[in-house]
Amino acid sequence: MKIRFQCQTREEGNQGVGMQRLLAGILYLIVFITLFVNSAAAKESRAAAGPQAVTSGDKGELLRVVVLSRHGVRSPTASPETRARWTVSKWPDFKVPPGYLTPRGGELVQLVGAYYRDYLAEQGLFSRAGCPARERVQVHADVDQRTQATAERIVEGFAPGCGLPVRKADSERDPLFHPVEANLCKFNLEQARASVMQRAGGDFAALAGTERDALQTLQGVLQCCTPRMCDKSFGGPGGPCTLPALPTRLKVDPAKISLEGGLAIASTYAEILLLEYGNGFSGKEFGFGRADLAKMQQGFKLHALTSGIVQRAPYIAQRQGSMLLGKITDALLVETGDPRLLLLVGHDTNIDNVAALLGASWHLQGYRANQTPPGGALAFELRRGRDGQLRVYGTYLSQSLSQLRDARPLSVRSPPLKQALRIPACSSDREGHPCLLADFVKAARLAVDPACMR
Repeated sequence: MKIRFQCQTREEGNQGVGMQRLLAGILYLIVFITLFVNSAAAKESRAAAGPQAVTSGDKGELLRVVVLSRHGVRSPTASPETRARWTVSKWPDFKVPPGYLTPRGGELVQLVGAYYRDYLAEQGLFSRAGCPARERVQVHADVDQRTQATAERIVEGFAPGCGLPVRKADSERDPLFHPVEANLCKFNLEQARASVMQRAGGDFAALAGTERDALQTLQGVLQCCTPRMCDKSFGGPGGPCTLPALPTRLKVDPAKISLEGGLAIASTYAEILLLEYGNGFSGKEFGFGRADLAKMQQGFKLHALTSGIVQRAPYIAQRQGSMLLGKITDALLVETGDPRLLLLVGHDTNIDNVAALLGASWHLQGYRANQTPPGGALAFELRRGRDGQLRVYGTYLSQSLSQLRDARPLSVRSPPLKQALRIPACSSDREGHPCLLADFVKAARLAVDPACMR
């Protein structure tokens, strides 16, 4: 009897446990259905209400974005007569005047504009479709055709058919992008020369010697130079007339600083190769049929080198970049209101100048350190963190070489190359290297030259 009593107790206990599990399962199912329905209703409500504030990891809510973009793929700015002195080979026809945005260049930057919309919609700053209110997007481009046309095509990618306006200066030179050439301020010739020569290590001949391999690679492609190139200013008739042999000199005047000679020609030609590549040229139209991807990338070293020597020289960057950095800083200081997006379209020199003032560097795959491909951009995001603090996140972004070559559509899922920027004067160790807004403003104001601002 005792054993039978114990067995009956176990059976009853098992039945009770089973009933408890059944009831718990039903309860969990009810909770799950309730949460699912509420979530679906919330999503429908958010979709009807338009873009909402969202967070990106620990970065916080995105409030505003300022983008400083380079123009897209253009034809060479050097005249046909100048390029005819470099080589007897036949140059490809970009089918637009010198320095103009090409149709292919317009197509490429329109893809970048579409990416900006997709990304900013994901971040809750804009809706995914439709025309944004005009006051929410402000676009200012330099006066050149390539910058104006680039801005128009980026805007068309960002807001198709909306006709968002592109602003420009009513003068021949816009002081925002060219304060020295616009006579807002001038170069002190001695300071300019000293700043550049310090970046060059004091000796262009020695510098050319260390870069002889890259010079020789481009020499094999360009086959420089014609007898007309070798006048008295470059060693006289009968002297060596190749890129490695041509001396390099610094040319300084009150409005412009530039290089001329072997390194300068090689740098310019390396950029032309990238323009040909991005424009979709192949066969004899790409590097006269003598170039390939590896040779072009070796040439990139010379363009990045010479750009860094001149445009990142502290004195040059300060005189030329202060207006732009001031504009960027002022836009970020507006915590609420419009515009939500400020797009500035200028040149690679502008990006170099502003980056140098902030001490920012990048190195994207396939390119050289601090290289500024067509359509590439500096972007500055103002975010409010979960702790209530306002922070600035800097990024450099550009289409990859394959995205340029193949004109691939861009999206959040298929983004351009991007690198978070570390600004030595203010960046923290948080993800994305942000600066507190107050610290960014302080760093920017210490970096600029008030004499070149207005």
